[in-house]
Amino acid sequence: MRLRKLVFENVEPGDRRFLQRKFRLPSKKTITADEVGQIAAAMRVSLFYSDADSYYLPVPDSAGLYDVRIVAKEKKRSQINLGVRFDSEEIVTLQANGGIQFHSRMPMNAELTLRLGKRIMARGDLNMTPWTFGRMSFSYVFRHNDINIYERASRQSNVTYNQHTLNLNLFDFNLRNFNFKIGTRFDYYNYNALLVGVHSEYSSTPPSDRHYFDYHAETDYNSEDKWYFPSSGACFNASYRYVTSNYVSYNGHIGFSVVGASWRMNFPLNKRLTFQPMVYGRLIMGHRGEQAEAASSPDAPATGYLTPSALRNFVGGDWFNHYFENQQLPFAGIGFIEAVSDKFVAVQLRLQQRITQNNYLLLKFATYEDGHDFSNLLDHGPKIGVQAAWYYNVSFLGPVGASIGYSSRTHSPYAFVNIGYEF
Repeated sequence: MRLRKLVFENVEPGDRRFLQRKFRLPSKKTITADEVGQIAAAMRVSLFYSDADSYYLPVPDSAGLYDVRIVAKEKKRSQINLGVRFDSEEIVTLQANGGIQFHSRMPMNAELTLRLGKRIMARGDLNMTPWTFGRMSFSYVFRHNDINIYERASRQSNVTYNQHTLNLNLFDFNLRNFNFKIGTRFDYYNYNALLVGVHSEYSSTPPSDRHYFDYHAETDYNSEDKWYFPSSGACFNASYRYVTSNYVSYNGHIGFSVVGASWRMNFPLNKRLTFQPMVYGRLIMGHRGEQAEAASSPDAPATGYLTPSALRNFVGGDWFNHYFENQQLPFAGIGFIEAVSDKFVAVQLRLQQRITQNNYLLLKFATYEDGHDFSNLLDHGPKIGVQAAWYYNVSFLGPVGASIGYSSRTHSPYAFVNIGYEF
């Protein structure tokens, strides 16, 4: 619509100037309802307003001109969020999050998050918006993980460790469905206890305390209409990490490069049935001949480099990065965490049938190939997995349901029950 003027009500002067710069409002001659929605979203996300209403008022005798009023609701200086979930692997997990908005000329807020359960996490974030087109963030994360690692459905080890992470995102840019960020981080792994089976890869060379520095870049695109049970749109993610021991090299050699990507599309076949193909993978590339730390699968060659435990590829479960940050990939038919080779690529086909308003039946078929090099990526033949699941989507609680699956890697069925949102 042709715009005569845009007026903010109940918005602080500094916030009004920020929105005018971010969306270039003084120079706008036209505006769409979608653009007004973006302004309201920025008020909620960046400026802590609880919500905003918009009104479109035609100007009398003006040949199509409009005045637009955006009326902000109350502004929250702080907020607290609580979550709880249950599943058949971790039993009960609790998470609390609190945030506070600073009264400053530049939009700035801090957050504290605490998760309690088998995996304990404490996280502090400081977010700043020095530019109208992006923000900066600094975070410290402490994790205490107690994780079982399986090999072909048989538990081979239990690893208990602390992880300290300092992360600086120098640039975090959002535009509608698109996000791009670039930054650097430091990780320190402190292994507390290790229980291993006779055939575990850790029995001869257990992981030792390590620190890593990396540079990373990541891009996301998400146009899906729903978070858990989408029926239209697409979701794409790609990331690159260069991992070192001193910000330049890894133990005197070139660092590790880690490339990950996933792409999911949604094709509605009718009003209730949706076809959802997805391709995804993770590739680790680094120096050959460095055997400082053991982390190879049973199929690994006797010679060649061994990838550090903190970088390895793991598969299992329904979600990306649920147990291990940045290195776990889902796979239908594998319920627990299993290590795979450095080069991993997979395809998943999913059918989603909406039975009633909030009842869903899901069928998955997946296959993957993995290898230590691109040259032997296809040498072992594809692994195949299938899964069937039923879920009821409760708006305030999250998905409630169960799944059963089987894979040619594990040769064992598994069952999983989940209540609540994933975190």
